[in-house]
Amino acid sequence: MVSIASWRRRSNGSSQLERKLSALQLDLSRLQRDLRGIAAAGGEIAGERVADAVDSAEAGARAIADRAAEQLETWTDENLNPVRAQVRSQPLASVLLSAGAGALVGALLVAARRE
Repeated sequence: MVSIASWRRRSNGSSQLERKLSALQLDLSRLQRDLRGIAAAGGEIAGERVADAVDSAEAGARAIADRAAEQLETWTDENLNPVRAQVRSQPLASVLLSAGAGALVGALLVAARRE
């Protein structure tokens, strides 16, 4: 038979176990809340870093595009005078060459559209 003293020890031990489990559940819920906060903060920081990287890449692309535009402008300015001289010296050949190039491009565009 089970004595009252052993029953009290068992019930007392189980209530103590229940208190410990309750405290453990409370600790786990706090930990879960803290981890969610850390994850949210980490997401914000990552978002800021991505935004900074995009801004930096955009600035770099603009700088490269500006440099390329300047180089293209310099190249065309340097090579424009010889082209003008050639067109002035042979106007008929220049017109025929331009018309032929236009016809070729037009034929390529029409053929690409049919496919």
